[in-house]
Amino acid sequence: MKKIFLILAFIYSVAFGQSWNNPVTTTISASSLEKMDLFTNKDGNHLLIKNSSGNIIYYNFNSSGTVDNNKTETLESSGDYPAITGSDNNIYAIYRSGNNIKGKYSINGGTDWTALSNINVGSNACNGIDAVYENNRGVHLVYAMRDNDPYFETYYYRLTPYPYHSWTDYKNVTDYGSEVGGVPSVTFSDNRVHVSYNSGNATPPYIGVGVSKSRDKAGSTWQDPQLVSDGEYGYATSREKIQVRSDKLFCIFYDAWVDLGQYGWRIQVKSRDLTGSSWPGSYTTIFSSGHPRILMGAETTANNNLNVVHYYLDNGVVHKYYDGTQWSNDFQVTSDYLNYEMQHLGFSTVSNDLFVVWKSTSNSYIKYRQKDDYPLAPTGLTITEDANNHPKLDWNASLEPDRDIYKVYRFDSYGGGW
Repeated sequence: MKKIFLILAFIYSVAFGQSWNNPVTTTISASSLEKMDLFTNKDGNHLLIKNSSGNIIYYNFNSSGTVDNNKTETLESSGDYPAITGSDNNIYAIYRSGNNIKGKYSINGGTDWTALSNINVGSNACNGIDAVYENNRGVHLVYAMRDNDPYFETYYYRLTPYPYHSWTDYKNVTDYGSEVGGVPSVTFSDNRVHVSYNSGNATPPYIGVGVSKSRDKAGSTWQDPQLVSDGEYGYATSREKIQVRSDKLFCIFYDAWVDLGQYGWRIQVKSRDLTGSSWPGSYTTIFSSGHPRILMGAETTANNNLNVVHYYLDNGVVHKYYDGTQWSNDFQVTSDYLNYEMQHLGFSTVSNDLFVVWKSTSNSYIKYRQKDDYPLAPTGLTITEDANNHPKLDWNASLEPDRDIYKVYRFDSYGGGW
């Protein structure tokens, strides 16, 4: 009886991944783009943009950058602050429109959309919306309104998972004492929700005029607010991004500096235990130049790297990561110039892959680049025997958008195969 050798081969455009693919100019024309947000799952890259007309438009493109024109759809004709998130199967697009926070969801990869119930927020100015999906918990949503003129208040809701979809757990996050703050960011850890906000009152945020704060929800109880930073160089901070890596909570923030009439922003990072009651005084400078209007992306991948992508003024879009010991060197994703008055950068991750989109000042089209890293090991692997007495392998489908390029080959002991 001849021996059978089974080889599970993952075929890539470059051998075994772990490299940045070439940049792609998509067919998405966005000459009047103001803001964008990106979310990626097995159904591809889901891009939500806001044009100067107020149109909120959804686009879908695959891991090669090819746009599915059948899925392009205008979700709102008068909106702002687009945010998009989701699960392995569902997508949630959320934005401000009129006196409401509105949203739509899709359960078939962006082909069809259904409206969520509105959240009435009044007519005051908004200066930020952020959303993240947690399995079995649904969407965590934060947004900020100028309800304490001239300052902002940050609010939280949770959207229960499909198919129930009701807004619950309302909280004014900045209701503690005289707290104020806007441009919020949200993430989660085990039985906790973490929210960051900035006390500055600019919209959109510009020169640093505030301090960085955070507040946790532990179970059903909101903890006291915590000061992250009031400006490491004697001035103030402008904006934050909060993210979890392993057993630590990280806050990455724009720290303003002023010197002899010149000014700018350094990007700093601090971390504390997930259940910590205060942020340390120490910090790390990870970028020496940035701009808070464009906003950075920060995501933790399956290999436990904390990845940060941002626009390095006059040096294009750069990426670096923290592996638990040290920060990597900068990698230049693109040397393109971006309009630093607009939010022209989007970032998302799936397993260990990174996905970046941006709009160059020299081109009207959205550009895209993927870091194609090692895939996760297959899960749910079973081996059975088919009707021809050949081994048959079954496993759970990959959740990565480039899963269709994985192939399986069987070779027998004589070198034959299929």
